[in-house]
Amino acid sequence: MVLNPATPLAALEAILPDVDFVLLMCVNPGRGSQPFIEASHNRIRGLRRRIEERNLAALVEIDGGVNLENFERLCDDGAQVFVAGNAVFGHPDPAEAVRIMRDIAARKEPR
Repeated sequence: MVLNPATPLAALEAILPDVDFVLLMCVNPGRGSQPFIEASHNRIRGLRRRIEERNLAALVEIDGGVNLENFERLCDDGAQVFVAGNAVFGHPDPAEAVRIMRDIAARKEPR
């Protein structure tokens, strides 16, 4: 299931037990390099809370505006799967960008 930034989390209520992951868009779909929508932090935390309260296994995936500067906070918010195109492919050393993200994620409590 994918939710655009303007779609409320309540749209998931009936199907959340049946999904393997929910992809929250953190930019409006259409083009790369858009800035991260800061209100997405609350949405990520809210979705994670809904999943945990219902003891579900769905993963929280995010796409849009993911970068090395906000990656740790996104992990803290409860995101577990990341689409980080420009953060990786726009980095001078894409493999290093992936290593940095993996190291940050490894330090966080497993969800």
